[in-house]
Amino acid sequence: MSENKVALITGAGQGIGRGIALKLAADGFDIAVVDLPFQQDKAAGVVAELEALGRKAIFIPADVSKKDDIAAAVDRAATELGSFDVALGIGLLWAAWQPRRALGLLPMVVALAGTMVVTATIDIVRG
Repeated sequence: MSENKVALITGAGQGIGRGIALKLAADGFDIAVVDLPFQQDKAAGVVAELEALGRKAIFIPADVSKKDDIAAAVDRAATELGSFDVALGIGLLWAAWQPRRALGLLPMVVALAGTMVVTATIDIVRG
């Protein structure tokens, strides 16, 4: 475990992910804000809020449905923030519950596959 507490949070550019990022920062965590590239402006605002709390924070653009994006996010969080102690897949929940696709299986498959990719990547990186 790193000397500082670090959390990697997908979907942290807004909503529930943002709220959890702010709470963890208030509890002393540095935060890797991971979200889709088009959420960069919102994520930059979250990073500024976290830094205002005296914590280190970075934005990492990534699509959790892409294994390479997650691997790169994990590597960057580890390099820039000193590994991490907590990983939360908040953005995955949103994908699973989009009302316009509530009857389709694709969002659930993406959410579950994203969770497995994040978990597998973390296991590999952390050894």
